[in-house]
Amino acid sequence: MECRTARWLLEIHDRVANGEIRLTQEALAQLLGVRRTTVTLTMRKLRAVGCIISERRGVLEVHRPRLENVACECYGAPEDQTDV
Repeated sequence: MECRTARWLLEIHDRVANGEIRLTQEALAQLLGVRRTTVTLTMRKLRAVGCIISERRGVLEVHRPRLENVACECYGAPEDQTDV
């Protein structure tokens, strides 16, 4: 679950302008197709290893290198194949 969540957070981070992700755990649960409690536990793990900094207001800051280490190897692979 950490891999999938990390990949989604990186994908979202790629598309935001200022680097801050405004996303509730409920919205992330819907994106991932899991229960909110699963997202809560996963976010707690990612926070513990320094991948994310989160506030209660739904604002996330990511530490990209750490998050990329957690993400599955499929992150960035399609983009790498299409860049010519």
